[in-house]
Amino acid sequence: PFGLAAGYIGLQSYPVDAFTVFSLQGIFIASIALASFKALNYLQLYTHQQPLNYSFLFSYSWRNVLILFLSHWFILLLALILSLWGVLFSAIGIDFFLELYVKDWFFIPLLCVAVGFAILHFKQLQQFIDNITRLLHGLAKSLLPLLFVFALAFLTTLPFVGLQTLWSTGNGTSLLLSLLALSLLLTNMVYQDGQSIEFYSRLVHRGIAAGLFVLPVIAGLAVYGLSLRVNQHGWSVERGWAALITALLTITAAGYAAGVLKRRDAWPTYLARVNAVMGAAFL
Repeated sequence: PFGLAAGYIGLQSYPVDAFTVFSLQGIFIASIALASFKALNYLQLYTHQQPLNYSFLFSYSWRNVLILFLSHWFILLLALILSLWGVLFSAIGIDFFLELYVKDWFFIPLLCVAVGFAILHFKQLQQFIDNITRLLHGLAKSLLPLLFVFALAFLTTLPFVGLQTLWSTGNGTSLLLSLLALSLLLTNMVYQDGQSIEFYSRLVHRGIAAGLFVLPVIAGLAVYGLSLRVNQHGWSVERGWAALITALLTITAAGYAAGVLKRRDAWPTYLARVNAVMGAAFL
């Protein structure tokens, strides 16, 4: 399927340089990268013969994210060393290395081998990766209550200033979606698979549960703002993507709020079910 999609993108760009296809290329790369990342998590479950359990999916997701991040830093440092190597030899009159490093036939295979080496190396440092995950968990634990306080303060202020003030910025829907996505991300980082919920005092825990009911409201405002844009200016590729992202985030936010209604204080245990379903829907 990836090859067919790539071939279709190529057909849209023929004849060469006759059409602007950079947006298609960007969408293709981003879509395939995200789909591959999600599929990798499920493939890891299959290869390790593990059940479809969100605890495993969560662990694999964060390990893969951190391995990818660290691998990119490895590549940047490698590029810096090669650049310094080429410049130093060029300074003494030897331009061979500087000219070699910019050749596609050399640079692209070298990059692929380096990425593979970095991934294999960091996969062996599982304890180090898990320590970074715990560090990020601690940071998210501190930021999540603050984020919900800001979100509640923002919604409380809106009736006094009016929605028109928000829409007049031209990116009100994008800001709402960013707030919604960040809230969902931090909630996942803190409560993870929901098996252990003793992260906060009972008062703070219930405050976060109340904050989850704010998320569907934010999602509803984003849907309303997007519908206004569509009614005013019609559909576009960007608004089509915005509608897809809004739908996924809205359903997830509604699922989290439903978990509070069904499980009360034990609502984090419901996150695993919602996330496993939405992960497959996202893919």
